[in-house]
Amino acid sequence: SGGRVQGAAVKTLLTREESAFFRPLKEPMMLPRGVVLVPGARVISADGVMIGVEMGSELWAPVPPSSEQCLKGAEVIVNLSAVTEEVTGRAYRQQLVRQQSARCLCGYVYASAGTEESTTDTLCAGHCMVAVCGDMAAESAAFLAEENLLVADIDLERIRANRRRSETFAAQMQPGAPQMTCGALLLKDSE
Repeated sequence: SGGRVQGAAVKTLLTREESAFFRPLKEPMMLPRGVVLVPGARVISADGVMIGVEMGSELWAPVPPSSEQCLKGAEVIVNLSAVTEEVTGRAYRQQLVRQQSARCLCGYVYASAGTEESTTDTLCAGHCMVAVCGDMAAESAAFLAEENLLVADIDLERIRANRRRSETFAAQMQPGAPQMTCGALLLKDSE
């Protein structure tokens, strides 16, 4: 990939507040440097791993986009979030991430904006988690003042074996998902 962005994802489930500022993407849109935003194409293949992209509160939906992405082959879901912190928010997010990774038989990576990304009106806790098939593999502490890195192993063979054994999952699989392909999972700017 030469260190270039290979694709970008757009949020599909907008909250009432977000709808006042953004419109859902209905057709492909060209961005600078030849990056194309494609509505619905939120599954990428990177180094043999199918990765789905979910954004923030989309996980709270009755049927989150990650459900469909997993049925179309995504094995790992990555959720980049800037959801504001609430009193019971941490426990609720833990439940959602664990349940979605169990339901979809996938690895689920949730990364929240940190305290340094908060504003005078909102507070983000930097809550990061990795769950695999319902088990919490790693979780960060809340409100860390310094930068941190959360590292966890996601057992793809476990995910694939569980999906092969699950008759209910196999019955709903939807082969042929629209997807993008990139050569590396972690891309950094080479310019």
